[in-house]
Amino acid sequence: MIQETVLSGVGRYGEVAGKDGAKRDFLVKSLQLKERVDTLYEGSFSDAYKKYVNGYVQGLNDYAKAHPNVCKLKGVFPITDKQYIQGTMFICCYMQYVHKEIQKIMSGKYDEIESHQGSNFYAFNSNKTIDGSTYLCANPHQPLEGPFSWYEAHLKSEEGLDVHGCLFFGGASVAIGSTPSLGWSMTFNSLDLVDVYHLTTRKENDKIYYEYNNEWRLLAPVKVDLNVKVLGIKIKVNKTTYTSIHGPVYESENGEYYAVRCGGLFNIKANEQLYMMNKSTNFKEWYTALETQGLPRYNITYADKEDNIFYINHGQIPNRVKGFDYKKPLDGNNPTTLWTSYIKETDLPQVKNPSCGYVFNMNNSEFTCTCPEAMQDSTDHIKFPKEAGYRITENNRSMRFMELVKTKNKFDFDAFRNVKYDVSFPEHSAFMSSLASLYSIDKNKYPDISSEIGLIQKWNRVVDTNSVAATLAICTFHFLFEDKHYGAEIFLTGVTCTESEWVKYIRITKAHLTKYFKSTNIPYGNFCRQMRGASSTPTVGFPDMLQASYAKPNKQGIFEVYIGDSYLQFTKFDKSGILSCESMLPYGVSSRPESKHYTDQMKLYVSKTCKPVYFSKDLLLQHSEQNYWLK
Repeated sequence: MIQETVLSGVGRYGEVAGKDGAKRDFLVKSLQLKERVDTLYEGSFSDAYKKYVNGYVQGLNDYAKAHPNVCKLKGVFPITDKQYIQGTMFICCYMQYVHKEIQKIMSGKYDEIESHQGSNFYAFNSNKTIDGSTYLCANPHQPLEGPFSWYEAHLKSEEGLDVHGCLFFGGASVAIGSTPSLGWSMTFNSLDLVDVYHLTTRKENDKIYYEYNNEWRLLAPVKVDLNVKVLGIKIKVNKTTYTSIHGPVYESENGEYYAVRCGGLFNIKANEQLYMMNKSTNFKEWYTALETQGLPRYNITYADKEDNIFYINHGQIPNRVKGFDYKKPLDGNNPTTLWTSYIKETDLPQVKNPSCGYVFNMNNSEFTCTCPEAMQDSTDHIKFPKEAGYRITENNRSMRFMELVKTKNKFDFDAFRNVKYDVSFPEHSAFMSSLASLYSIDKNKYPDISSEIGLIQKWNRVVDTNSVAATLAICTFHFLFEDKHYGAEIFLTGVTCTESEWVKYIRITKAHLTKYFKSTNIPYGNFCRQMRGASSTPTVGFPDMLQASYAKPNKQGIFEVYIGDSYLQFTKFDKSGILSCESMLPYGVSSRPESKHYTDQMKLYVSKTCKPVYFSKDLLLQHSEQNYWLK
């Protein structure tokens, strides 16, 4: 999976993954990531970080040399430091959704609704904790398998690194984690970070020109040469894109030309930002790392031994001129909309040490990141530019968190942890309100499914392993979402479903359960499972619950979780530093089926427990399985 990032970065993934891989190669080459890294590399990184990258790349190259049988493609390794950065730059552009805008240009569709999975984080300081300590919960929801799943590592060096957390494959620094002094986590935010420009063009002597500021400029061609593996044979495909002052340019199906522009094309500092965060020992150093604005987006929270808690809506938000609709293609001739900088970190939505003692984000509004009395004003979002795409709505997870946080004046660490494991829908949310048409159905009108309707209507809205009603409801929601192409964004707005449609989906649910389980009386733990290899364990939750589980039916009709608690870390600090830290991966630290660590953490996942994380060298060595020492 590390190779997948490397191969994508150098534009050779199509030689391994065929057509799907070639799509990535097209992006990398049309975005001219190699040329951008060549231009930006020397001036972007400190000498210390260049050495750090070089050490990481040397490790990859040495491993590839020693284990040639695991290399997916000959001639790729050894890679250079710049090629490694190309891969991380590709991921940053991907995280900004530049590929979605390019898809819209080339297909002519500009009204697609974006969707993404959610994540949770929350932090309490001494104003909200019984023992006066500071608590942090980090809980990203990502795919449980594949290149966007997590692996876990503890990095410690004699030059100041001592950090434990999770990384994407190919990452050289911890993305979410804790040190002896502090910790942080991230969730995805809804920022609009990519602009599209419609270009007025004309052709002359086999060249294309575009109009900018009432002057005609050459639309410079970019040759995109692809190698695609099809049925074991490599096929060469040659395409042409272009570049303008705005950024990369693509031709639509109807012959129009559009340019795309995002911060990820001009800033390659994401990895060094994480490196600086990893080495930070206090809030000032950690915030200085944020000011590099290398990461493309994310809500970020923070907690430390000095009892500080903090939230920020972080991202490379363009400094746009107001008065234009940036959700639609802009006039490429108008220089007014061509931004050249980001909104400064200090001008982004953020809250430090609110009086109520907690901050949180569950992909909800950045303007409800803490208690209402700690926010400046209920219309706080008005002072921030609407062009940034800030979210002003709530989802089930944020509404449920707000309910739970009000149940106690102060929390002990167990109660703090239990918030994350909650499997109930909130009393009120847009999604719950939209179910009114389901609960108003007269079940007697539909005798073939009257018992199923009755169970759903009596359901207590808790998704635990023993609930039959939860099985019926969640299965029905699945077929509704699938039929209407709903994504995670629907939890912010609620569903639209008539009585006749509910009846249709409940009948489909009954047919599915009867076919695969021979009954509709199926406890949720039998219906929804976490599975890997020969291991299968019951699970709980729903996509938009604090205990998140995204599942879909496998060939046996069992709903198998594929997105959920991809990593979980609970950390506690006091003035002396880190008091305790515990973590969990959904399966184990190995993706090799023959390893005993392939599924050894699945029971933790199901039993709502974690394993200890050791910051003491003596304890770490005491509990280590194998040691390697460099002389």
